[in-house]
Amino acid sequence: MSNKHVFLAFLECVLKGEWENQPIWDMHYFTSKNDQNELWMVRPDGLKRGFRFKKDSKVKVQNNIKVINEDLIEELAVDEDEQMGKLPLSKLEF
Repeated sequence: MSNKHVFLAFLECVLKGEWENQPIWDMHYFTSKNDQNELWMVRPDGLKRGFRFKKDSKVKVQNNIKVINEDLIEELAVDEDEQMGKLPLSKLEF
């Protein structure tokens, strides 16, 4: 079984919780130290999204965010447009 890599574009991003940072040139690799760590981002269209990660998950941050789909525990943010009956902005499935 191959892992599905997910690339996310962002304007701003914040990692919450305990992460180990491994800077390499102009990118950063973060490793989640527990299963309560979160990543919050603002997409280019202005939608705020949040994700919670499993322990030992890897997140690469450079010009975008790269994660492995299987490392995600859940998406924390709600698509406000979809909730109001509009078409959702994101077509991604997690």
